[in-house]
Parts: sequence; structure tokens; C-alpha cells
Amino acid sequence: MILESRQPLMSPAWSVDGQWLAYRLFRESSLGGVCAGSAHGRSGAKCLRALAFNGAPAWSPDGHKLALTLGGAGGNPDIYVLDLTTQDLTRVTDDPRH
Repeated sequence: MILESRQPLMSPAWSVDGQWLAYRLFRESSLGGVCAGSAHGRSGAKCLRALAFNGAPAWSPDGHKLALTLGGAGGNPDIYVLDLTTQDLTRVTDDPRH
């Protein structure tokens, strides 16, 4: 077994080298987040939480970045890129809520 959780896990995405797994984790007491962890359970998963919708992680070809959808306080989701080395989060889209 790669991962076990009492809460639903969605949108799993394997890194290109097959060593890491990113996924959307729901939590009972919070909004949850997008998490990435070792596929072999050797290191704990690190999760990124936003104020609203989080989801759809996708790995960059070099495995150093994750593209993901995050929502803010306004509830409008946008696409971001997370650099896993530096933890820098860059917004790619900025579509105002209509």
C-alpha cells in the first residue's frame, strides 16, 4: 500500500520518475490541500493549503514543480505553479469571478 487515509484522496499524479505522488486530500476539520510525498513512504507528505478549492496537481517534466489549482478567499480558482525546491508559489492565471 502506498498511502492510507480516512479522508478521501483525489486527483493522484505520479512524478515522471515514479518516486513521488501528488494528490488532493480532504480533511474533516479543514479545507484540505494538495499534498506531495514519497511513493515509498520514506518521507512525510507536505501539504499546501489555500482558503478555498484546491486540486488537480500535475508534475513538471523535470519533477521539480507542481502545477495546481488553488482558490482564495473570493472562491475563484486559479492555476499556480509550486517550485518544490524553493517553495515559491507563482500564480499563472488571474481570472476575476464573474
